[in-house]
Amino acid sequence: AALILIPYPVSFAAIHTSSMALSQVIYDLAARPEYIKGLREEIKDVLAEDGYDIDGEGFTKLKKSSYTKLRKLDSFLKESQRLSPPGISLSSPSLQPISF
Repeated sequence: AALILIPYPVSFAAIHTSSMALSQVIYDLAARPEYIKGLREEIKDVLAEDGYDIDGEGFTKLKKSSYTKLRKLDSFLKESQRLSPPGISLSSPSLQPISF
């Protein structure tokens, strides 16, 4: 039964840190609106150069090959995570007493 429960904390950590990272990026964009124009222009330029795909619901989306061209966005995401890395601590029971 214990083996069944092992994937849950790992899955929770993966989902939690991803949502925390995205929340932090949105917060950083709101705190630094001067970057929005440049990021939008980069996306528009890539869309004009590569075109776009339309998903099953009719929404416009970037082509997979276009993501590597979004260097400003990539830099912004990396800098956001560098300044505020997502973190989570999962506690597990100790099998032996710990002394400091």
